[in-house]
Formats: sequence, C-alpha cells, structure tokens
Amino acid sequence: MALPPGRSPVPVPGISPTTEPELYRAAGELAAWIDYLLAPESHDGPRIYRQRGVSQESPSDLEMPFRVTNLDAQPHLYDTVSVIDDYASDPAVFFRAAQAVSGVIEPVIGSTYDKLTEGCLTWSRVEADARDPSGVDPKNLPVHPPVTEVRYPELHPARLNWMQMRFGAGWIAPENMAAHEYENDFIPFQVYTENCAYRVAEHLARYRAVFLKAGEDIARLMDGLTARFASPPSREAPGADFDLLSIVVTALVTAVATVISGTPTTAVALGVVATEALGEAVKTAEPKKVVIEGHTHLRDSARQFLDAVDSIEREVAEAIIQLRDHLRIELDRIRELRRHEVIPGSGRTSEAVPRFPEYMVDF
Repeated sequence: MALPPGRSPVPVPGISPTTEPELYRAAGELAAWIDYLLAPESHDGPRIYRQRGVSQESPSDLEMPFRVTNLDAQPHLYDTVSVIDDYASDPAVFFRAAQAVSGVIEPVIGSTYDKLTEGCLTWSRVEADARDPSGVDPKNLPVHPPVTEVRYPELHPARLNWMQMRFGAGWIAPENMAAHEYENDFIPFQVYTENCAYRVAEHLARYRAVFLKAGEDIARLMDGLTARFASPPSREAPGADFDLLSIVVTALVTAVATVISGTPTTAVALGVVATEALGEAVKTAEPKKVVIEGHTHLRDSARQFLDAVDSIEREVAEAIIQLRDHLRIELDRIRELRRHEVIPGSGRTSEAVPRFPEYMVDF
C-alpha cells in the first residue's frame, strides 16, 4: 500500500512483526495514514473546510482531497479540520480489534500441543510395529478386540504382547484370568484417555485458527481502509468499494482437525492442523461479505471499517466461548466411554484408572 508523502509505517503496540507479519504491516501502514490525516496543517492532502462556529461535523463540511488555496485564504469563514476529526481524541480505536486478536504465538502453545499429541496405544511407531516372529496382528485376535469406535483407534500391539508374555511364561494361575480382565479394561481406558488429550489438541489448533483467520481478515480490512485514505474521494468520484468475502470464525469451532495421521502414525504440526481447519471451514461455512463503501466522506468509510472489525472481534469472542463448551461436551462423551465394570458380572462400574489389585479380589 502507498504510504503518505514523507511518512513511514508506524508500529502498533501489541502486534508482532515476527509472529504476525501481515497484520503488523497493515496496521503500521494504516497508523501512518491516521497520523497524517489527523494533522492537515502539516501537508497538502485531504482535509475538511468547516464553517466557523460549527464544532462538529456538518452537512456543510467541504471535504477536499487536497489543500484549496482560496479557502485557506478565508480563515474568518472556514476552519481546517481533519477528515477523521471524529477520532482525534482516540485514534487508537482503529487498532483495538487487531490488538485483541493478536498475541497468539504458535511456538508458545506448540509445546503444549506437542505434549497432548504424545500418545502410546494410539500410535503405531516403527518400534511398536516390529511384531513378534509369529506375525500375528492384534486386530485379528478373536479376544480383546482393539478399540476402534473413536477418532484415534488403538494401534499399539500391547494386547498381543501382554497375552504372549503371560502364556509364554506359563502363567496359568488365577492371576492370569485377573490380568486378562485387567488388561481388557486398562487398555481401552488408556485409549480413551489419549483421545481426550487429542480432543484438547484439536481444539487448541482450532483456537489458533480462529485468531489466525481474524487477524487475516482485519489485515485485509486495514488494507482496504488504507487504500481509501490513499485515494481520497471527491464529489465527482467518491471511490470504489472494498469487498471482503470470508467466513464467520465461529465456523471453526467444529471444523475438521486431525492431529494424528499417517502410517506409521505421527503427530501433525499445530500450524498444519490450524490451516487444515481453516480449509475445511471455508468448504462448509456460509460466506460473509464485508464492504467498505466508496463514501463521499472518508469519515464514513472509517466508521464502516470500525463496524466491520468490531464485528470480527465479537465473533472471535463468541467462537472462544463455543470452543470451550464444545470441548466440554466432547470430553464428557469420551470420559463416559471410559466407564468399566471392575469385575465382570459384578455390576460395579468405575471411571477411575483400573488397578490390578482390585481384579484379584475374587481369585
């Protein structure tokens, strides 16, 4: 975007040039124009000639795209004021929405995400795939069927390994049956627990995507307003509209986000999952159109810009609330799957981690 004559971008506090370069650039260029337009006495660009004695905007305001000498020569009739004089007391209002969606730094939340995606029974690591010489796959065993009704199913051959350990050691005492029942409860419990962690990771990626998308849209709107400021309207040519076609960020709450994939399975990087969620949301969500119209007065374009970015900020807040609620529902559903009957036929169920001594009670 074109900068005002003789001006440089003005950094906006709270927006990082390293983690949010596009938003940083767009905000800096817009800030340069805000400073420029608020000081019409310092340049020959856009200004309003307002009849003296009128302290606020008026239908009789003469907005000009440049200095007009014969009007300047009549200070007894006209005051020269900024085209965005309404915001002279609080120019920071143009950047609050951008600052509100800034600061979600991927490397910082990435370490938490990485820990959440470090599963065991739902991973098929190379070393775990080195099966025993018999080549029996645990999925083909008639007993202890692997957990498959979750997004991230059981893959590790722990069932087979433990069974072979017991029988290979000639373990035929009553403890063998207790271990059999214990394993049949513990392994699903762990699979469901890992799925809970993956659900949190998915929502963390969606959280990142919400702010990523909001920042992108606000940056584009800033570019649109900057373009309007760089091509000031005249009464004959008010200027072209700026259109933004996007999605409402609340569509990201349930967008597809896969944190474990591949063969052998591996964790997908946070940024990749966030981008995937954005792509899926775009496919399924209803698009929205935001317009900054080519108004005769730049102050009207500024108002429309503020309405648009404020709307995005509200959508982000609503998306975060929905993410929280959606995560709670998802975790409650999986936690319920972890409920197990401690002793077969006893009717006594538990949501706690299975402990082997409890299975020895009746043996």
